[in-house]
Amino acid sequence: MPKLLFVCSELIVGGAQRQWSLLIPRLRPRFDVSLLTLVGEGPFFRQLRETGVAIDCAHMSRRTDLRGWRRALRHADHKPDLVVTQSINADIVGNAIAARAHAAHVSTAHFNVGPGAPRSRYRDLLARVLAPRVDAVIAISEAQLPRLRRLGYRRPTIRIIANGVEVPDVARPALGERAVGRADRPRRAAHASGLRAVPDPRGRAADEPGRPGGARVGGAAGPDLAPAPQW
Repeated sequence: MPKLLFVCSELIVGGAQRQWSLLIPRLRPRFDVSLLTLVGEGPFFRQLRETGVAIDCAHMSRRTDLRGWRRALRHADHKPDLVVTQSINADIVGNAIAARAHAAHVSTAHFNVGPGAPRSRYRDLLARVLAPRVDAVIAISEAQLPRLRRLGYRRPTIRIIANGVEVPDVARPALGERAVGRADRPRRAAHASGLRAVPDPRGRAADEPGRPGGARVGGAAGPDLAPAPQW
């Protein structure tokens, strides 16, 4: 069974953290999934632990916390096949874990764009150093593309998967299939990360025409994107 390791700073209330709390339990039937937080825990940490997800916190106090680094890097001993990260700190630590484990590394880019969006030259510098080492990055909007390319991410490695929410069954006829499709973000995110045969939130198998089945780590392509590199 392929091993997946998700890494983030902490599981506080937020869009990306909420999406992970929905995605990770759905991957467990076909993947060996674990999660590492670097700084703290948060409400979704306890929620995921209650579902049986293997979850741990490195309790890092700063980027130069050597003891915290050692606790985090121990997760390379489990030999994950794929490391998925969110936030620049998680990108850095997750990339080190992936390198030690000879695993693929996928970063998820959740940042604001436009006037007033927060910027940090130091974080951007770290991202520029990291970008060539990342196998793929998942963005949520085409508006992020200019900044991602300025940071050094290559366009063929970027996947765009818009945010989505679960649509209640009672609302599906009124919204139509196109709107319901936007609720499939957890399954589509896993495909873009290079995962196959992920459970469909609408209750059917994800082995659709054009999407070979079988639980494995490999390339995947969205409906309007070039194929991902084979890992």
